[in-house]
Amino acid sequence: MSKRTYILLTLLSLLTIFVLSSLPTDYHKGPLISDEITMPDFSGYKTLPKPAIILFSFYAIIFVIGSINFIRLIYKKISRQPFFESTKFAENIQLSSEKTWKLFFYLAFSFNVLTLITRSLPLDKIPMTPLHLTIFLNILVEVGLIFVILRFLPFKDIKLQTNKKTIFNLIKLYTAIIPVILVSFFINAWILNLINTESTINPAIEIMLILKDNQYMTVLFFLVVFIGPIAEELLFRGILYNHLRRKNSYLFSAIISSLIFSLIHRIPINILPLFVISLSISYVYEKTHNLSSAIIFHSLHNFLNFTALLVMKTML
Repeated sequence: MSKRTYILLTLLSLLTIFVLSSLPTDYHKGPLISDEITMPDFSGYKTLPKPAIILFSFYAIIFVIGSINFIRLIYKKISRQPFFESTKFAENIQLSSEKTWKLFFYLAFSFNVLTLITRSLPLDKIPMTPLHLTIFLNILVEVGLIFVILRFLPFKDIKLQTNKKTIFNLIKLYTAIIPVILVSFFINAWILNLINTESTINPAIEIMLILKDNQYMTVLFFLVVFIGPIAEELLFRGILYNHLRRKNSYLFSAIISSLIFSLIHRIPINILPLFVISLSISYVYEKTHNLSSAIIFHSLHNFLNFTALLVMKTML
């Protein structure tokens, strides 16, 4: 089939995804979380527990360091000095436009099939809770995404390499964007309030706070910190950003890919923060030409958030 055909099929598949996600379900929070599950209540605390003090102190330190690094970043940009000094690795991901759209169609079509299967599952006959099934299906989606992409993009073409200098600069850049992420979160909340849109909790956060099984918590950790970043960076930086960058500027490619990245998560309260994070990862990828740098940056963000939520969970 021609590229135009794949583009049309991809758009039709995306429209189908939108229609399916708009249909009413029998579930209260997310497609597989039942009405019996309630969120924890923090209102009973008169003083902050010790884990909360440790957590807030840690993030206060990170915020101060980040603010200093952010000021240094702005200063170096104004004076045209490099803030992110890193080795440019010899990665050169090349995928033809036709194969790229073919891949997009396969991914969108596969997601439609999985959505239909999920909606038709007889939950009362499955030997696991809806919560555990949600985790299992998310693993299936992420691993399937990696598998499909690597079918189009041979692993030998992806040179996963890094060095100490790059990792140090990744940490420095991440701390610099923490104040920006925080400001973007409040702006996002203000906009949602302005347009009278309900602010829903991130399903992954909800699952983590509710989950009591340590084995599944370990599985969720690997999903969030390792499998998820690998799958998403293969798609958004390895395929989408590279496809856009072939004929467009860095800024245009980073904005478009980051906009799609933030919207595809379908979490209104996180749209701007996710956009900022994705812009930063695109900047890292542009500077290093290496997917491992993007994956490490993404994993670092998810790890810190996961750890913060674990500490919060001990206060329940």
